[in-house]
Amino acid sequence: MQESYLMGIDAGTGAVRCALTDSKGEHFISSYKEWNYQPSKIHSTGIDFDPKFFWQLTCETIRDVLKKSKISPEEIIAISSTSQRGAMVFLDKEGGELYAGPNVDSRALTEDWIDFELKKEIYFTSGQWLSTIFAPCRMAWFKKNDKEIFKKVDKIISMSDWVLYKLSGEIASEPSNGCVILPINLEKISWSKDILDKFNLSTDILPELLPSGTVIGKISEKTSQETGLSKKTLVVTGGADTQCALLGTGAIENKDTTAVAGTWCPIQMVLDKVVIDKKLRAMSECHVIPNKWILESSALMFGLVYRWFKETFCFEEEIIARDKQKTVYKVMDERAKKAPIGAEGLFSFIGVGIMDMSRKSLLTEGSCIIPPTTFISGIPSKNDFLRAIIESMAYAIRANCEELEEISGVSIKELRICGGNANNKLLLNILATLLNKPVLTVKNKEATSVGSLICAGVGSNIYSNFKEGVQQLVKYEDNIIEPQKTDIEQYNALYSRWRDLYDKNSMPS
Repeated sequence: MQESYLMGIDAGTGAVRCALTDSKGEHFISSYKEWNYQPSKIHSTGIDFDPKFFWQLTCETIRDVLKKSKISPEEIIAISSTSQRGAMVFLDKEGGELYAGPNVDSRALTEDWIDFELKKEIYFTSGQWLSTIFAPCRMAWFKKNDKEIFKKVDKIISMSDWVLYKLSGEIASEPSNGCVILPINLEKISWSKDILDKFNLSTDILPELLPSGTVIGKISEKTSQETGLSKKTLVVTGGADTQCALLGTGAIENKDTTAVAGTWCPIQMVLDKVVIDKKLRAMSECHVIPNKWILESSALMFGLVYRWFKETFCFEEEIIARDKQKTVYKVMDERAKKAPIGAEGLFSFIGVGIMDMSRKSLLTEGSCIIPPTTFISGIPSKNDFLRAIIESMAYAIRANCEELEEISGVSIKELRICGGNANNKLLLNILATLLNKPVLTVKNKEATSVGSLICAGVGSNIYSNFKEGVQQLVKYEDNIIEPQKTDIEQYNALYSRWRDLYDKNSMPS
């Protein structure tokens, strides 16, 4: 019997990835190509992405996977997509791209005319605090600064929707990405005409809203020629990258919680009902799973800080890594393990924090606090600094988990973690002890891609539902990270000190 294969496209912040798997998850192949953005030609803070170039790279990854797999394109039953949240494309009536912007495009920062009460009204309807990634804010900017583009906008779609449009020629959206960039009524999971009216925008710009895992068409003739895919392959709605990562870690039931520890570190809790934070700190969103919602907090620029330290201070570790054929991060982690718990009194507040959407800026001033007594016994070592950074990551995750528990009224039983920093064994051990809960990791660290593959499988009826897809494709590491009981009391004291210092230094803005 011929095997059935599934394909997923992940249009991420720094790269595009194409993944392929069989229906049982026994064979997984992927291809990855980095991309970058370009400054807007008409605004200093504007950032664009070149849709022609991005689509070219997407096609190259598809062809590369087909070549590696050595399977017939006809064996690929369905394809889906996922993308960075907040990235969007404006289309004209002919389907041409008028504007393509990533989630880092901040041109709409100048659109600060929305008063606080209106922001609150929108927040309690949509679960989203207005920001530069909200499509109506970007539309307001174009109305003021580029009227020609503004007049031609026929549809606004997410980056993931755009990938599916390029694959099939069909325009549609799904709730998990749609709720971040377009006005949605979170309770009804439908577009909010009331919010759109407040921006004087027509509902005509909204695409059809369909559940994740819905077939919208098949591979077009043009795309078949560009990619080598079969015209019989079904094109299926996917989801936002973080929600797909949750799906790829098996977080599909009420209270399931996952930390996506990559460049940033969003932490999402799955809930059976909509929960909106009365204190305006967390975001509420749609999951890719039907009748499930997300409550989200974030430990902020998690992995970026570790990478910054590597590139700025770890030249010696680069040499050691080359000699021992290890990654630089592995060498850094080994050095951090040599430092004692508490890193000789060092506390890092660089890039990490506790999410509060009502602040003008999510980030607070970064610092590293070194007690005067540290210098009596000797100058702090690089090992101490590395451990302090890793411990600060764990402290920030615990603080945000506590925030989610407070808002939702439910307790987290165990924490799933994925992303590049899920490979940091020291971090995982500290987290389990600090949370006093088991920490689970998945074998396939490309959890976001796995989530998009499950969406493809559900849409094509390879899987009868998302739960079956998880059972087939999500495999957990055999060793669950358990708390180190002997260290819990010490870490609780350290966390209390870190939290006290953080609260004192986080001045309202």
